[in-house]
Amino acid sequence: MEGKADEPVASAASPVACNDSKPARPPRWLEVSFGSAQKFFDQSVSDPTGFIRSRTLPVSTVRISGEWLAYSRLSAMALFDLPLEPRHTTVDGAPIQQYVPPALSGGIRYSVFQIDTPEETMFEGQAIALVGSTLAAIGRETVFPSFGWRLHLHDDAGFTMYAGASFEFRSNVISLTYGVGHRF
Repeated sequence: MEGKADEPVASAASPVACNDSKPARPPRWLEVSFGSAQKFFDQSVSDPTGFIRSRTLPVSTVRISGEWLAYSRLSAMALFDLPLEPRHTTVDGAPIQQYVPPALSGGIRYSVFQIDTPEETMFEGQAIALVGSTLAAIGRETVFPSFGWRLHLHDDAGFTMYAGASFEFRSNVISLTYGVGHRF
């Protein structure tokens, strides 16, 4: 049985006519993500005998980000980072707690590579460059540039997830990040 050139053809394996061409992705303009980060402030400091003089534990934060998806590979990004606990440090065995201020950042995100997968998803490697400022640090507000890298996955329904790392230059903070979101 032959069909017209424009119509899909029914076959014995598939009695319902189907079109093998992939539908175009719906346009998405905004991505909102909720995630977490583990911020590592300092390395352990040891004396020449090997005794650890100072040790800092990572601080857990909640990360909320929004992206305006301007182009297929480039977006404008805003990020809010809210610490969930103080910074815990031990100095010569004595515990010390320090306030960690929230931070607000803005900048750009660029997809270095994009790989389409058969399951209607897109896998991307993304580079992120932001300029941020700490908030409510009472006389110690710090403006800092940061750079990040993340692996990002999103599907045609709008679901997104990511994992990566970032570095804040003035405060020398390394963060491991992960989260989920949705594209609208």
